[in-house]
Amino acid sequence: MGFSIGFGLSLATLAEAMSMGNANLTGGLYAARPAVPSVGAIYASTDRQLLSVCLTAGVWLDMPGAVHGSGLYADIPASPHPGDTYAVTSGDQTGTRFSCFVDGSWEGSVQYATGHSWDRASPVAAGGGSVFLDEDTRQEYVSSGDASIGWNVRLPTRLGSDKAALDVVGGYVGAGSLDLSPLTLGACTVAVLFRWDGGVSAYDGLYGIGNPSTAANGINLFLHANGPNTDLITYQNGGVTVLVSSLNPSVGLHAIVIAPVSHDFGAGAVDAWAFSIDGGAVDFVAMASPYGPPSTASPLYLGRSGDGLNDFHGGICDFAVWASALSDARKQALSTLPGTATYRLPIGALDGVPWMRAEAGRFDTSFPSVLPTKFGTQTVALTVTGVTKTEY
Repeated sequence: MGFSIGFGLSLATLAEAMSMGNANLTGGLYAARPAVPSVGAIYASTDRQLLSVCLTAGVWLDMPGAVHGSGLYADIPASPHPGDTYAVTSGDQTGTRFSCFVDGSWEGSVQYATGHSWDRASPVAAGGGSVFLDEDTRQEYVSSGDASIGWNVRLPTRLGSDKAALDVVGGYVGAGSLDLSPLTLGACTVAVLFRWDGGVSAYDGLYGIGNPSTAANGINLFLHANGPNTDLITYQNGGVTVLVSSLNPSVGLHAIVIAPVSHDFGAGAVDAWAFSIDGGAVDFVAMASPYGPPSTASPLYLGRSGDGLNDFHGGICDFAVWASALSDARKQALSTLPGTATYRLPIGALDGVPWMRAEAGRFDTSFPSVLPTKFGTQTVALTVTGVTKTEY
């Protein structure tokens, strides 16, 4: 922490004092300042950063010095005087600048940072009012400065919470035709963070990438009622693959990361699903029928299957797709839920920028029919129907 001092005494006041004819400049501790000054006297209090002049016999005119400090945000002086400044040079809120215009009060600058989603600092470290631009999604976020509140999303009509879910019971988010052809075997990883409300139907479609009833089936993930139990399955071109029998997920937040891969179970490589659930070890299950990459005009649905059927009982928080194969370690990391819910996938630099990303926080209820979504290098508007938004 460092400080320098600059006095805010005006030239006119100083000139007036000097013109008194008997002006003299002395200094020392404030307690040693003469009690009855003579006209033209000037005294510098070294322990209070205070300059005093006498224009009227026996009366001091105090001119507080401007203190220019720097260091940690926690060390900012509690009682500034007009003209004081302070620069945060390390730790939380690094780069923030403060100035005092009214005695006892600081005015802070607003920081503006850009980067990938993983470059965004915590709201406490960024400071309240700081702005972050995600350069990949072109979305702006405003910090609350409070860890329990988190970041806010700058929506067209208001600030919304970054912690949100799109409740898709009876509704969906999606598009009837997108070029999803890059999502081939061994070059596709999908992560979804969702809220499960229970009450599974025969087939609860979590999401559909491609039409499950055609050869270009892609990935269609379901929670499936199996008697009293709930299984996790995929369905492609007439073939049902049971990923986890009797998964029976609890009501609440869950994350699943899955990828179509070629895997050798001991008798030669076959098409298989590699997946991790809620931070569990990556498992492999052979596909019931060969993987069919989605086409240049395939459907994409969140909250139902790719044929537009089978609604999901819950909410979608964050959905990300990579047109590449992420490592098993990263699959497991992406499906790991933090102790304090963020309602966002923990995407990091090791994962790279998703090819597609749909985030519930970006939904503006004033525009209830669209969700801005990263798609390649563009932003597309997915259609929203029958969906409500829950903010946390």
